[in-house]
Amino acid sequence: MLVETFTRQKARDPSLRALGRRVTMVVHPEWEKGQLAGENPMLIRLKNGTSYQHTCVTAHGDATDPLTRAEVIRKFHDSVHGLLSPAVERRVSELLVDLESMRDVAPLLRELT
Repeated sequence: MLVETFTRQKARDPSLRALGRRVTMVVHPEWEKGQLAGENPMLIRLKNGTSYQHTCVTAHGDATDPLTRAEVIRKFHDSVHGLLSPAVERRVSELLVDLESMRDVAPLLRELT
C-alpha cells in the first residue's frame, strides 16, 4: 500500500468516506491482542448475501513470511518518495542495504539531515 493512500486529502475524499460508511469492523473482546496474534477470522458479507471467509494467521512481512530484499527497498522508496530528493533517496537506499555491516552510520545520518 502506498503512503499517499494515507494523506489528509485522501482522508477527506468523499468517495472514500462513503465507501468507509459501508464497512463495519467487529473486533471480538476474547480475541488475542496484537497484529495477527493467533488466528484472525475474517468474514466479508455482501449485500447480495454472498459471504467470503478467511482466517489470517500471518502477514507478509512477519518473521514467518519475511519481505524480500527487493520488497523492503520498494517499501522504503514508496515511504520516502517526495520527502527526499531523488539523489538522496537513491544514496540512502544504497546505504541502508548494507546497514548491518556498516561500521559507521555517520554517512547515512549526513544524507538524512
